[in-house]
Amino acid sequence: MSVLQMEDVAVQPIAAHPKTARVLIVDDNTVNRLMLSNYVEGLNYAAETVVNGQEALRILETEQFDLVLLDVEMPVMNGYEVLEQLKANPALRDLPVIMISALDELDNIVKCIELGAEDYLPKPFNPVLLRARLNACLEKKRLRDQEADLQRKELAAMEKLTRLKDQFVNTVSHDLRNPINTVLGYSDLLQESLQDSTDPTTELFLNKIRSSSRHMLNLVNDLLDLAKIETGGILELQVFHLGQFLQERYEEFELLAQQKGLNFSYQPPPIDRKLNIDTLRMSQVVNNLLSNALKYTPLDGTVTLTGSIHLNQNGSGGWALIQVSDSGLGIPEEDIPHLFDKFYRVNRTEHRAVEGTGLGLSIVKAIVESHGGEIRVESELGKGSSFIVTLPLESL
Repeated sequence: MSVLQMEDVAVQPIAAHPKTARVLIVDDNTVNRLMLSNYVEGLNYAAETVVNGQEALRILETEQFDLVLLDVEMPVMNGYEVLEQLKANPALRDLPVIMISALDELDNIVKCIELGAEDYLPKPFNPVLLRARLNACLEKKRLRDQEADLQRKELAAMEKLTRLKDQFVNTVSHDLRNPINTVLGYSDLLQESLQDSTDPTTELFLNKIRSSSRHMLNLVNDLLDLAKIETGGILELQVFHLGQFLQERYEEFELLAQQKGLNFSYQPPPIDRKLNIDTLRMSQVVNNLLSNALKYTPLDGTVTLTGSIHLNQNGSGGWALIQVSDSGLGIPEEDIPHLFDKFYRVNRTEHRAVEGTGLGLSIVKAIVESHGGEIRVESELGKGSSFIVTLPLESL
């Protein structure tokens, strides 16, 4: 409220600061506004003045400023109230504010800082100190703006890369799948036309062509699938009971397990809950784990699918657990940390004998994590493996 008193210090314009920085001065005292405005412009910044807090909030809603010099003691709306509203507005909360007041008391300074002010200047104040704090605040804002601009550019670059990746995925889908399917189709026709042939070499070559083509097609499909998941494809969520979901997966593999001579069982969750999941993607997870268990488990071995719900003590939230266990080949301890890496396969003869692309578990991990969950493995070489998927109920 009191007239601003300033020492007789000559103002030296700073050529390094072009008049791009705008300072809003909020003070109900005419002399204070005029003196502060002259001083700010003498520092080669643009200054604009308003007489109260309400007017300040109105102009800040429509115009861009780099700094606010805000008087604490004003009628209608004091500086504390203006500062609170600024910091409550997401569009204005990062705007730096220097509070000015004749009340040079520690409580007032602490209150201003706690409310989010960048700095505090008492009246009367030293112009040299004002200059230093103005420049420091504007430099901080310049750096923050620079960082925000860099983040926007990085985000735009990432979005561009995502679009290019999507285009690449679509191109690969067409340009690789079609020729492979053509090879498979003609090899099938050729095998049918040579059914009466007794030439074992021809039959061997055809089988190799078909086997290699199927492997390549699986690899292309897995690569495309992984690319779509990693580019953040939108999940198509559906409400499903965990027990019903796992029962359907079990029924899909029951016949195959019997044909392989395996003991396949399903242990449903003792309590059930509705989950909000992408059933197609999560089916991919369970199917992949079951398929691996069946492939890596020898005759008379066991494969078990288990579901369970674990609630927090207050009954709100918790997690769903899906476990696929087998008595198969097991995994060496040194290989476990790398199992979910792309193209990683256990380098042992008995493991290499099982056909695979090395991408299945990478896809499983990506899908589980897109649901806010995690996957881990417990295994011992020669004694089997357990893959455990945990999905937080609050994220489903």
